Amino acid sequence: MTLGVLLALAVGVLTASAQASSKTPAKATAKHSAQAGGQHPAGPRSLVARAGNEQVQLSWAIPAGARNIAGYNVYRNGRRVKTGVHGHYFTDTKLTNGQRYTYTVKAYWQTPKPGGNGTSSGKSGAVVTTLSEPAKSVSATPTHKIFWGATWIGTQFTGQEAPWDWNAVTDFENQDAGGHRSSLLGFGSSFHAKYCEGGMTIGTDDMYCAFPTAQMDNVRKHGVIPVFSWSTPDQGWNDPAFSDAAIASGSQDAYITQWAQAAKAWGHPFMVRLDHEFNGNWYQWGVGYTWRDSNGVKHTNTVSDFLNMWRHVVNVFRSVGANNATFVWCPNIDPQGGGGTKAGLYESDTGPLKSLYPGDKYVDWTCMDGYNRLHGNYDGKWETFSQGFGSTYKTIRKIAPAKPMLIGEIGSTGTGGNKSAWVSDFLKELPAHFPAVRGFTWYETADGNNDPIDGKAPAQGAFAKGLKGSQFVQNVYGGLPPGVIAPPSGT
Repeated sequence: MTLGVLLALAVGVLTASAQASSKTPAKATAKHSAQAGGQHPAGPRSLVARAGNEQVQLSWAIPAGARNIAGYNVYRNGRRVKTGVHGHYFTDTKLTNGQRYTYTVKAYWQTPKPGGNGTSSGKSGAVVTTLSEPAKSVSATPTHKIFWGATWIGTQFTGQEAPWDWNAVTDFENQDAGGHRSSLLGFGSSFHAKYCEGGMTIGTDDMYCAFPTAQMDNVRKHGVIPVFSWSTPDQGWNDPAFSDAAIASGSQDAYITQWAQAAKAWGHPFMVRLDHEFNGNWYQWGVGYTWRDSNGVKHTNTVSDFLNMWRHVVNVFRSVGANNATFVWCPNIDPQGGGGTKAGLYESDTGPLKSLYPGDKYVDWTCMDGYNRLHGNYDGKWETFSQGFGSTYKTIRKIAPAKPMLIGEIGSTGTGGNKSAWVSDFLKELPAHFPAVRGFTWYETADGNNDPIDGKAPAQGAFAKGLKGSQFVQNVYGGLPPGVIAPPSGT
């Protein structure tokens, strides 16, 4: 398979050509010249096209100093196939193997600038031929890269949680992962809580939780990407001002704006796992959750409430220019594929998960949370990773086939089966049969469910062995450029 590339930049003209295999993306070097005519948004640079099985993965660079770009449009063979890409990557799917495709990516402003227009006059282009045979026939060994790490590392290591104490991360890596350094770290807070993690409050208000600048810096300086779980508010609060409907109507705009402005001021990429496990009935923000306020008035989160809330929060971030936040849509798994009524899952109890998807414009990564816990699995039986996650993975891939996926929380009990074998199987099955999953964070809190790797010698050995090699990437991400976080590159 060969790749040929021809590119042109909005700030000048660029032409270059290259030959590469399917494992080597084509790039170009720029030779600038003056651009005549009015103002235009800065065009993307260095479009890279990577051929796959019935798909092509595109990525491009955002020029330094680019401002006020609303998004990118993607064209295949001269026809627009995607409008409003937020970030610098896109996967074009449902293609024909063995065919040659030409791609162009253009930037646009939401509002045209004086003397110019709303679409970049320059462009990045690439020509690529898809694989002549299905990927499984080309290589039996998956080679795509995967972020990895832990979420909610508890006090069992140092007496303090991460990232407030980075020694907890180091101990987790050394004791559980054989010294393999992580590339993701999960932590978080609510909008409004009786106690904000690490005392992250706004001013003298001990109820609203501030953007954790110091903690974000601590994660980034170690080369790790923050995965922040942000929820509305802590479970058990019955204030209607924090319902999905109220937030969508602007009840928390002052707080969300302040938080987003602080995120923008920090300036580095991070993931926001907003109201995770929203398809369950165990959190107040869950769809279908019903409660009564202090006046006895009944409230229920509806599908439209959830969708409006999500889109509203994302729009607030965009309105202040906080484009360093990558929004992660993270439902809980439904191992029985619609039959798990005991868990109170939206997928099985009320309607299809697809109806809870805010749309590609408002979601950067998809996600799954799930565990192998006998009391949490619907039939009370031990389940393998594929049995637990497989059905939901397929469902999400149908909903958002072009989005990379994260496993936001995962763990396994040691009761009822062999935990080390489960861990070993997970780290083999993940790259082999779940190719859209480009990152995971293991739930490392000792909360009585026996989920952590820590303290279980056979499981520690299996975890460390499974992470060996270069597929699970390490802590080299402290200098990520602004914008939506792309999956780890390379094969």
